[in-house]
Amino acid sequence: MSAPNRSSEPTDSATVSKNTHSQVNRFFAVATILVLVAFFVLGGLTIKRAYPPVPLIRSGLERELASYQGRLEKKPEDVETRVAAAKIYVRLGKTKMATDELNRVLKMRPKYWDGLFQLGLVYLSDGKKQRAITQFKKAAKAKPSEGLAYYQLGLIAHGDKRFETAVKYLEKTVKINPVLADAHYYLANSYQRLGHKGPAKQHYEEALRYIPDYTEAKKGLAGVERD
Repeated sequence: MSAPNRSSEPTDSATVSKNTHSQVNRFFAVATILVLVAFFVLGGLTIKRAYPPVPLIRSGLERELASYQGRLEKKPEDVETRVAAAKIYVRLGKTKMATDELNRVLKMRPKYWDGLFQLGLVYLSDGKKQRAITQFKKAAKAKPSEGLAYYQLGLIAHGDKRFETAVKYLEKTVKINPVLADAHYYLANSYQRLGHKGPAKQHYEEALRYIPDYTEAKKGLAGVERD
């Protein structure tokens, strides 16, 4: 009598048990991965909070600018701080940003002398001479007792060989600020170019009075005395 025929295939019960075990293993593997991902993400956030990124400030000028910007966030109407920030922008070579900042100042206070004068200097550094002249004239009108706007107008006129105009502005400059040796020098030179030796000699001597080793003034004075 032959032995009963037993199948080598697992029973349905064994198959179910095996599949269930495999699914459990996959579940635990996925769960472990998710836990590790969450751990690294939360760990990264914690580190980010504990160690904030260092600001990319590379120079003393940029630190100074950041300080001004911080003040303006708290007090945006502070025109003095805006002008100070504009000066830093110029020193960093960012004249467009300086112009924008000064235009904000003048929108708040159209006759603010320092805003008008500094905008003139920015235009001059950008080679926009006519715009610079306009701003310096506005500055001179806004505060006639301040000689620097007249001085800049005199320098521009001297550079353009408009010596009579240079004399007009530089005479106003030295009347307001008589110790400005450079103004005396350019005034003397303008008079000399116009052939007026007397006032030329006088203002070369004034320049040397305030700066005794002023080489250009010495040369100019020697030239006037020689002619």
